[in-house]
Amino acid sequence: MFTYKRSIGLILAFGAAFAMCSCDAPDEVPESSETETSVSSSAAENTTTGRAAETSGPQIVFSGELPVVGETSDKTVDMSGVNVMGFDEWYGTCHTDEYGYSNWTFYNSDDEVIGEMFGWDCADQPRIFVRDMDNDGMNELLCADTFNADGADRLYIYRMGNGSVEEGYVDDIKLESRYGLEGQLCVMAYDEFFDEYTDSMYFQYYYAEQGDGIYEITYDDFTFNKYEYVEYYDMD
Repeated sequence: MFTYKRSIGLILAFGAAFAMCSCDAPDEVPESSETETSVSSSAAENTTTGRAAETSGPQIVFSGELPVVGETSDKTVDMSGVNVMGFDEWYGTCHTDEYGYSNWTFYNSDDEVIGEMFGWDCADQPRIFVRDMDNDGMNELLCADTFNADGADRLYIYRMGNGSVEEGYVDDIKLESRYGLEGQLCVMAYDEFFDEYTDSMYFQYYYAEQGDGIYEITYDDFTFNKYEYVEYYDMD
């Protein structure tokens, strides 16, 4: 069973392909609004390859050998020592399939799921960042995910709210409204990144002919809902 996040990746892949084939490209790139904020030089350098820096925190030493493509691999890693969402003790499990695609699931000491992360080339180290994103004195868990269906990079924030874990995603409508991109992000290919060196978030959208656009993402651009984990594979 696929989660909503993973299934939407496949929908995005077909939607983007349809839009590119059936719609003419805009005559010009929309002018940036006055609220646009330039990203750091290190963040801009990351966009030259279309990927964000693939280091993460907390820095944890993992045990065991890296999985080999063509084989499945499961591991459990203790991540205690860095408080996240009020949990001093937490751990992660990783399942890597035969194609090298990994799925991390994070649990508190009561074995309750508090977040997840998935993508390529992250079997040895999940792309997670523990930060106080809203300056309330409690660390949130930021995950940099890559969808399997179309390769889109997305950011998700897990926080404690209203007595339970909440999951936040970047709201396209908020970004379109703030930057004058109404109706464009839903059909244009774009990626979301986190720059761990400046703790800044940004997104880059791609025009085939007119060039790229890079815009800052703020914490207020996220929409949060109660987190409900759906397991889509069985670990033996």
